[in-house]
Amino acid sequence: MTKEHKQRMETLRKIKDNKQKYPYLNKILSYHALPKLKIFLKLADGREIDRKTLIHDNKYPYFTIPTSELIKKYKGGNGTWSRNINCFVTLGLIGKVNPYKVNSQNGLLFQHSQAGKQNLSKKTGIPLNKIKEQNIYYLFPYTEDILQTAEQRAKIMCENGFSMGAFSKIFVQRVFGLDFANTIYFNDIGESEFTLNVFNQIQDIVMTKILIKHFTYKDEVLKNVKIDTDIYRHYEEIYPKAKITSAWKVAEFEYRRSIQIICNKCNLGHSMSSKELNKLFDLQQNKKIIYDKNYVKNSK
Repeated sequence: MTKEHKQRMETLRKIKDNKQKYPYLNKILSYHALPKLKIFLKLADGREIDRKTLIHDNKYPYFTIPTSELIKKYKGGNGTWSRNINCFVTLGLIGKVNPYKVNSQNGLLFQHSQAGKQNLSKKTGIPLNKIKEQNIYYLFPYTEDILQTAEQRAKIMCENGFSMGAFSKIFVQRVFGLDFANTIYFNDIGESEFTLNVFNQIQDIVMTKILIKHFTYKDEVLKNVKIDTDIYRHYEEIYPKAKITSAWKVAEFEYRRSIQIICNKCNLGHSMSSKELNKLFDLQQNKKIIYDKNYVKNSK
């Protein structure tokens, strides 16, 4: 174990023990995320492609960790590991560079990439030209500035309805902008005409219900979303583990990564109903609702 790895592990322990100082980081790193970050850092410890010639601008060496290695050693699916790692990169706890760019600029990196792809092709039978470039990472000391940036980003993510299960380039793009999202995800899979259409549908339905009765809820919104029946077959291929096998499931998936952003944008509340809200909206039981905060305030 290197001293750099010890420092990072000790810092993660301090974050976990100091929930008052890092409330949002603790929220995002709770449950399964923190163990996955520790696993990634453990595998990365001392791993480098070539220290003499491949040093990052900040003097930290590049390394690769294929998701296939993580799955083989620690189980889990490709989508789960990819979402978690991209979340850690978004927080600024792991550095990541565009492999297509650096491989074209450095012969040694290109050779390393080709060797990895050839090995994977032999093991899986997948043609070499169908295998994507391996992601290239680097690590750095966890300074107070790094932690403050991570906490700030975690706060923004939580306030916009962060969910690891729905974490994607689209979420990062909506929250931090396309330029930032392109530093995490090196592909063209971003906000599309379809996802934007569904986002706008959800927003329009919510606002219509708010104007009529000042509140609404998920099922009421989803049953009014119109989804092209051919679209969800595309989702089945991209998200096989999510079991998106119907137009309703597509709408529900988009709702999860859209609703809190819409609520923030339109100054709406989004929470489990209290006794006060149940009485105001004539609800028979507690349920998660979206409501007009100004209406509730003026009704008191």
